[in-house]
Amino acid sequence: KHDDLCDKQDNTVESMETMGTALMKAKIMLSYMQCMTFLPVVFELPFPPVLETMLALLEISSLDIYVFFGELSCHMQTTFEQKFVFHMLLLPVICVCTGLVWKVVMFRKAHCKKFPALFTQESMRSRLNGFGSILSFGVYAGLSTKIFRLFKCRQIGQHFYLMADYSLMCYEGRWWNYGGVAIACILMYVVGIPVVQFIILWKHRAHLYEDSSLDDKAHRQVKKQYGSLYLHFREDCYYYELVNMFRKLMLTGGLILVGEHSTVQGLLGILVCAF
Repeated sequence: KHDDLCDKQDNTVESMETMGTALMKAKIMLSYMQCMTFLPVVFELPFPPVLETMLALLEISSLDIYVFFGELSCHMQTTFEQKFVFHMLLLPVICVCTGLVWKVVMFRKAHCKKFPALFTQESMRSRLNGFGSILSFGVYAGLSTKIFRLFKCRQIGQHFYLMADYSLMCYEGRWWNYGGVAIACILMYVVGIPVVQFIILWKHRAHLYEDSSLDDKAHRQVKKQYGSLYLHFREDCYYYELVNMFRKLMLTGGLILVGEHSTVQGLLGILVCAF
């Protein structure tokens, strides 16, 4: 029975290495949904109404809270600017709430002696890092697309107007209030998130995988804290999560900057996927 159990475990490990884990499959599906939901935004094409309705419902994959309210969202938002501000504040608000929860848990761990905590600070840090990687994966495409939509303008007469809200003239007046925020968010979110993840992986590259790590304790710690960033890929492709993020960026927010020509956008999208 022991030998049969060992064989079964070995077969399970081999199958998981071949097919990937359930989390990886979920991330692939989520990436696909995020790219699909922004098709009507990126491309100036006449999509069928049924498809547009379905894609609007899929906006929940980019953590768009307005999807939950359906028709009530018309009363909750009147302009693109309001939705833009909400999306830019989403990540800082979640970080502040997470910090408050961390303080509360640490206070409880230090002062509640009657009911001792069943966790350690290391396990808390591992959960926090895992939550951060999943959060950045979920909001990256939505944030990038919302930022680049602020630069998608159409010339009418002598002025440029924001295609998401024609009541706002681009590069004039109050547009610069949001344009400055968008430029800062490009540095913090669009560029900052992949750069931080790459620095983390590069810093711990010697302890990412068990076969190549010379310190088992360091490997276990890195695996617990940052495993969701690289464990789904081979050792020579540990950075491939960043490639996936760049691909999503190109297929969503990146194609918006190409312009209004749908044929050029479609060709570039095909080339990105083929490459």
